[in-house]
Amino acid sequence: DIDEADLVEYLSRDRKTRVICAYFEGVKEGRKFYESAKKSSKKTPIIALKGGKTKEGSRAVSSHTGSLAGASEIYSSAFRQAGVIEAESLEQLFDFARVLATQPRPKGNRVLVITDGGGFGVLMTDWLSKNKLKLAELGPESVAELKKNMPAHVVLKNPLDLTGDATVERYRLALDISMKDPNVDMIVVIGLFQIPTLTADIVDVIAEFGNRRKKPLVFVAAGGRFTEVLKKTLEDFGIPTFSYPERAAEALRALYEYRGSQTSK
Repeated sequence: DIDEADLVEYLSRDRKTRVICAYFEGVKEGRKFYESAKKSSKKTPIIALKGGKTKEGSRAVSSHTGSLAGASEIYSSAFRQAGVIEAESLEQLFDFARVLATQPRPKGNRVLVITDGGGFGVLMTDWLSKNKLKLAELGPESVAELKKNMPAHVVLKNPLDLTGDATVERYRLALDISMKDPNVDMIVVIGLFQIPTLTADIVDVIAEFGNRRKKPLVFVAAGGRFTEVLKKTLEDFGIPTFSYPERAAEALRALYEYRGSQTSK
């Protein structure tokens, strides 16, 4: 019979498979799966969602499949040691998959936040910290170039706040400088389209820099139909988008975790 270990190993050899997503309730041959996942995760990211973590959920597993769910701590430890990224929900599973499937591996965990809304920048900072990611410190040359070309009221720190009159050109300049800065490993772009100065052309700018694949780049925007259409366009370009800062931070943490699991092997 084919089991989870066989499927993981097969998919890791498939050239068209960029990420493996798996839902588990229980694994009958734990050692076989562990060895397969450890070997396969070196080639292809594996994201796992474990069901039956609570006492009630464990009973539901027994009713569903007749198998034992097992202690969630044991599974989590085995996942970490095998280089498997663990998700806590279906939403996380697919968020992690989108980022791991489309973004290059980061060199480190230093993140630059580019925003046109100070509040969203603060929330993004909180969630990055909760996910053990650091705020990048722009180098002196980057700060000097920004100061030379940006209006005086732009906040030249991290978050880099382009303020409520931000334009597409400000975003272009900020992205160009941050992509070149060796102190920046990953970039979060926040675009709040409720301001009148930011136009749909921002999509082309973000896609241009994102498709260079020099550094991981994600986009965060909350809004209505107009915002959702622009986000869908970016997704078509291979740029992961999120409505809320916490989901972006968690996805970048997964990307960094996967990079770390590979460098430690």
